[in-house]
Amino acid sequence: MKIAVVGAGTAGIYCAIELLEALPKFAKVDLIHSKSISPIEVGESSLISFPHALSCGIDYVHHFDSEELGSTVKYGVQFKNWNGVGLIPFASGSYGIQFDTTKFPQFAIPRLHQMYSNFSEKVRTVKEIKSLGRKVSLDGEEYDFVVDCRGYPEDYSDYIISDKVYLDSAIAIRSYTPGDWEYTYHIAHKNGWMFGLPLKSRTGWGYLYNSKITSQLEAQDDVAKILEEYQVEFHSKDCREFSFKNYYAKSVMNEDGNIFVNGNRALFLEPIQATSLGCYGLINEMILDRIENDVYDHQKYHDIMNEVIAFINLHYLNGSDFDTPFWKMATTGAKELFGGNDPSTYSWNYILDWNPQFRRQMFESFL
Repeated sequence: MKIAVVGAGTAGIYCAIELLEALPKFAKVDLIHSKSISPIEVGESSLISFPHALSCGIDYVHHFDSEELGSTVKYGVQFKNWNGVGLIPFASGSYGIQFDTTKFPQFAIPRLHQMYSNFSEKVRTVKEIKSLGRKVSLDGEEYDFVVDCRGYPEDYSDYIISDKVYLDSAIAIRSYTPGDWEYTYHIAHKNGWMFGLPLKSRTGWGYLYNSKITSQLEAQDDVAKILEEYQVEFHSKDCREFSFKNYYAKSVMNEDGNIFVNGNRALFLEPIQATSLGCYGLINEMILDRIENDVYDHQKYHDIMNEVIAFINLHYLNGSDFDTPFWKMATTGAKELFGGNDPSTYSWNYILDWNPQFRRQMFESFL
């Protein structure tokens, strides 16, 4: 069996790790990527499932490896200005990590070489992925399965654009003011919310807003005020501004059952509480189920996406400390999505199912 994972950002490497850890040694896994890997340098935050996968797949031990990965431990999420919501911790003994995405390839790929004789890395740009029915042609080289993790799609015709997620623009800030807290900040502001990630040598911040309500200049002015309040030093050259769509693929598998998408190639939804990284792991499970058991549950995938959108809306249901156009719009949208029903009775089978204590505290905080 021959499998290619195309793209070596977080999702591609995560997928390769889980494939290699789960499949027998005769399954050859190629990680194919272009020479330059350019993630957004703000950093990334995880749920508890991610460090567990790294531990199982590449012997990650936070105490010994945090310096090399630029990672810090994450015991929960600290909400600020969120209508009385405070710290929501993970279960006792459980932790996620906040890590430097620019260091992740250099940390993980050498370990894959060292630990798996059935792993290889190919540095080149992929031009065409084409199903041949039983096989897949990747620029003329044949594979049994290909996982496409090349980032944002060029064409959204095979994607669903969600109108139930309310932010579409961001300012990512890389600050060299270190953070000494052991959680991810989620700070509500008048135009949306902002995250703060403490890494080993710096902090990453992301200011999210809705461009239909807030102008770019208004956002720039507001983020500067918030960072000054938190005594964060930064330079304009360390800021990156971008807009985004909230989308997910109509299916993460093609009709022939041999090409999959993951990472930003599969979805991008408002990044509250590391839901995207959590979805990458769930999609990895579905890919493995198809490869090992010839099973692909299309309805399960859509149930996961609907649950993620409901989870995002749960954070807006009772508003924030701000009575502004954005928060009025988001709170109204959240109430419409749940239709007056108690969100605790929603079928939380994936996003909140893994941690009963966390689920209970989410409901106690946001309902």
